[in-house]
Amino acid sequence: MEYLIVAALTIVASTLTGTVGVGGALVIVPALTVAALNIGLLQPEIRLIGYAMNFISLAPIVFKHRKTIDYSLAKPLIVFSVIGAFIGANIPAFIDEKILLSCFVATLLVIILLLVKKMYDKTQTVKNFQHNYRNWLAISLIGMIVGLASGLFGIGGGVFMLPLVIIFIGVKPKSIILVTPLVVLFSTGTGIMVSLWNNIWLQNTAVAVIVILSALVGAELGDKLRGKMSDRMLQWVIVMVLLILTVKLGMKVVAM
Repeated sequence: MEYLIVAALTIVASTLTGTVGVGGALVIVPALTVAALNIGLLQPEIRLIGYAMNFISLAPIVFKHRKTIDYSLAKPLIVFSVIGAFIGANIPAFIDEKILLSCFVATLLVIILLLVKKMYDKTQTVKNFQHNYRNWLAISLIGMIVGLASGLFGIGGGVFMLPLVIIFIGVKPKSIILVTPLVVLFSTGTGIMVSLWNNIWLQNTAVAVIVILSALVGAELGDKLRGKMSDRMLQWVIVMVLLILTVKLGMKVVAM
């Protein structure tokens, strides 16, 4: 029964990842933690499952759509997010974690409100990234913010990248959603390597096989689902993912 629960949770989470390119780890990590499954999973192993599920879900999507990804948009996001992550990882030594989390939750609420406002904005959005100095500066700052968030709180930056690019660059969701998996692939891949470097492995082989197979199934379902969804529907899915993250971090602040 426990293995069926792992498979179901992985399919749901990877379908979410396949649909909007992010968010799966926000579902599977807390869900497996709360479920308290009797299969000997430790918290570091659950985090590794989150990393692995994201990577396995995103890799085939990136490969499948490799010819349509805007690499000129992805490169600065990757570079500046790496720089931001390095800086973010060192900030907690100087600022109280509760203050950081409280500011971050407040920022998330602002992003949600701005994204909803953007959804009902009558201004016509562009379909593809426009190469000009204003957009390059905005992309660089977004990459830095994404990296800072990832470095500070150890969460996937893609969930912030999507709304920020939609809000400040004006790109339609379907134009950026294929860029996000490529960027997040770097951060999740790094997370897997760090876990393995620290000798964190999935000791239960059955769980590892279930996660791999279920993630591939969910990724394919999510990829097909995304093709049938409108930009408005995709934006609402992103809003829901952000709300889940906001509630999760808000509860952590209250518990401090």
